[in-house]
Amino acid sequence: MIGTHIRLNDSLNEVIEKATRINVPIFQTFLINSRGKRISVKPEEIKNFAQQQSNFDAIFVHASYWVNLSSKESHGMRALEKELSLALQLGLNQIIIHPGAAVGFATKEKGIEILTQRLNKIIKKHPNVIVLLENTTHAKNCIGSDVKDFASVLDKIDQPENIQICIDTSHAYGYGYDISTNEGQELFLRELDNAVGLNKVGLIHLNDTSEELGNKIDRHAVPGTGNIGDEALKKFINRDILKNIPIILELPVTQEQEEIDTIEKIKRWRNYE
Repeated sequence: MIGTHIRLNDSLNEVIEKATRINVPIFQTFLINSRGKRISVKPEEIKNFAQQQSNFDAIFVHASYWVNLSSKESHGMRALEKELSLALQLGLNQIIIHPGAAVGFATKEKGIEILTQRLNKIIKKHPNVIVLLENTTHAKNCIGSDVKDFASVLDKIDQPENIQICIDTSHAYGYGYDISTNEGQELFLRELDNAVGLNKVGLIHLNDTSEELGNKIDRHAVPGTGNIGDEALKKFINRDILKNIPIILELPVTQEQEEIDTIEKIKRWRNYE
């Protein structure tokens, strides 16, 4: 299954209408608008969104960037609770979260400790929620750029069945995993497998990047137009262990027809031999 991130501008109705119009089986969205503001959602809008859910195989919510569950302060738990509350009203239970950075702590390990405490609290309160932790780009005290961090997180989770991993190809390359090569892909997947098991991967964010390998800058490009490139990304998503995992594209702002063309291109990639 291949879908895309759909930006929320003014209403949830616009999101579901676009997903229907571009004919994707899955999609992802934020529950704040593209200006970073919360929207006012009317009961009839929630009802309309929920009614149309059956037209899709999966809908993912991406937590806002206000959320940093690894931070000592300004961690965004209240914002996340509001987003989760709305997601559950909409009938959505899969939420993608960046693990964050250990701001205010001397070590990354302290950030992991508070991250897992907060994740355990969320899962205990919302036992049907699936949290997809996404690998990130940045270094220093950021959690999840080095995929070995996920082993430390899962070790402290009370209900690990509620945790999956979302792999972002741009983030992996930006951090320093050279997935533009066959050897680099094998190293990356081996490290991930050793950390949590590849069966934990629930979603792929298929993004290219124009940034250099390992420069720790998070900037997406249309798949096949950056430094990872067509052939490497095709090979990555067609690896036996990954080829049945759903894919979401997080494209730069572009015209709708170009989005459709890119989605169709990746569909052809998935049949690539």
